[in-house]
Parts: sequence; structure tokens; C-alpha cells
Amino acid sequence: MSARLNRLVPVVFFCLSLFLINACRTEGDKSKTPNQPSAFIELDGSSSMFPIAQEIVNSYSAARPSIKISLSMSGTTSGFLKFCNGKLDINNASRPMADDEAETCQRNGVDFLELKIANDAVVIAVHPANDWCQSLTLNELRFMWLKNDLEDNIYWSDVRPEWPKEPITFFAPGLMSGTQDVFLKSLYDTSASKVRAVHTSEDHNDVVMSISRDTFAIGYFSLPYMHSNEILARPVAIDDQDSTNGSGAIMPSVQAIEELSYFPFQRPLYLYVNRRVLADAEYADFLRYFLKEAPIQSKALGYAPLSKMDLNEELNKLETAIAALAVKK
Repeated sequence: MSARLNRLVPVVFFCLSLFLINACRTEGDKSKTPNQPSAFIELDGSSSMFPIAQEIVNSYSAARPSIKISLSMSGTTSGFLKFCNGKLDINNASRPMADDEAETCQRNGVDFLELKIANDAVVIAVHPANDWCQSLTLNELRFMWLKNDLEDNIYWSDVRPEWPKEPITFFAPGLMSGTQDVFLKSLYDTSASKVRAVHTSEDHNDVVMSISRDTFAIGYFSLPYMHSNEILARPVAIDDQDSTNGSGAIMPSVQAIEELSYFPFQRPLYLYVNRRVLADAEYADFLRYFLKEAPIQSKALGYAPLSKMDLNEELNKLETAIAALAVKK
């Protein structure tokens, strides 16, 4: 297992000295001392985004130790809840902002910038000892996850008669996860209320570990967690039964994402930024660094990097937003 992704705990760099220094300063003393952090930047949201955000935050903090950064992963939806209420300036997101979330932003005066960071995929995986389920169709996945009020258990043999008559155990990211939202809407175009109850965690590592302990388990999580846990879970090829997206069952991979053949479970990852912070030179510098470093970390961690054209488009979008605030000043 990759050391960088082994237990992805939140990275929080915040010093008590910040409070002591501010408490001791008089209102008229606005100068910065050598020990005083020049900025405090907070990111929260997607667990799918966490590995790449963690690496970028670590490298940025090493180069610029005066800028203190807090990184957490409460889930995309939880992050949007704080972001759209003006309580968070940067949300890591594994899905686009929903219409109702955008309306909340508008009501609260949160003018946001959406920046695409990398491309990802939702991996459907089973226990390594599962030697029967090599592939699944979308219809089979729909059947497996669909809520059935008449029966508590669904068996592998219910999916295909030749498979074991053993109950399937389901594991998934939590309700606040953008990955759960993408997975369910790809299958049903609906929310979790119409699908069966499953064991959940906001940490994708927990999902992987749960699958590794149950021979009859199935679950899903973000592609980089497969990249770093290959001996704990085995990916399943998915057949969307649409030849225009690729013939037959397709395994999740960077190549499949780039070829747009792993359908419908490939998706972009985003940073959502409250535009007001772009007036701060330190925030602007951090976001430039994040975008430029993202392709490097994407390759190392198992995401599909943005193309050079797409990356330049996002950088131009950022610079345009920064320049617009400078003009308003």
C-alpha cells in the first residue's frame, strides 16, 4: 500500500501562537512579525479529492511555511453546506454544485469560481478471493442496489444463477459523499432513498478495508484508492451495453477515463472558490500553485490528469477572476 495514501488523516497546520500574537497586537499595529503566519487557508469537502489535495498542501506548506493551511474531508455535500453559507472559502468537490446549492450561494452572497482539477472514476470492487464476478452490466448493478422491501438479503446467485448462493454485503462512501451521489445518479437518476441500505463511511479507505474483510462484499470508491490498495480489493469491469462508449466490459483505469470509455462512472474533480478571497495575494498564489501541481500529483496518485489545453483553460479562468477583482479595487 502506498505510504502517501495509508490512512489519509486530515492535515491541519494551525498554531496557538497565531492567537497569542493577535491577542497581543494593538489595533494600530498591522505589521507582520517573523513568527506570525501571513495567511490561514482552509479547505474541506471531498474524500475523493483528499489524496491530491493532501500532497499539494504538503508541498506548498514546505515551500511557504508562513502560510498555514487546514485540510479536512467531511464529504463534498458537507463541504458545500459550509461553502454556500459563507463558512468555507474553498470546497473540494467530486461532483458539480447542485442547483439548490447554487441558489443557497446566491441567497448568501457567495459568488463562486469553479476550477476543474483532474479526472477520476468510481471503481466498483470486490474481495480478491471473489473469482466469479469479473464484470457487471449497469442493469445488474441497478438490480443489486435497488431497494427490495420484501427481502432483507440479496444473493450473488440472484444476479447470475451460476454465482454462489451467498448474501451480498454492500459498502459505500457516506451520504455526504459526492461519490455516492455520482454512483446512484448514474444508475437511477435519483437519491439514496430508493436504494438498499449499505454500510457507509466518508473515508474511502474504510470502504476498501471493509471489502477486504468480507469475501462476499462489493463496494465502490474513488480510483486513487484502488491505485494504492490493489492487494485489498479487486476492481470489476463494467459494461454499459452501449458500444459507442467502448465495446464490452471496461475496467476502470486512467486510459479508460481519457478515452471516455468507462461510462458512466468517470467524472471531473473540482475546487470551488469564494471569489472574494482572490483579492488576497496569498490565496491567489496558493490556487495558482494548486492548479499547476495537480497534473504532477494526478499521475503519481492514480487520477487522470487534465490535458494541457484543459489545464491552460482553468489557469486562464483563475487569472481572469483575479484580474477582475483587481479592477474593482
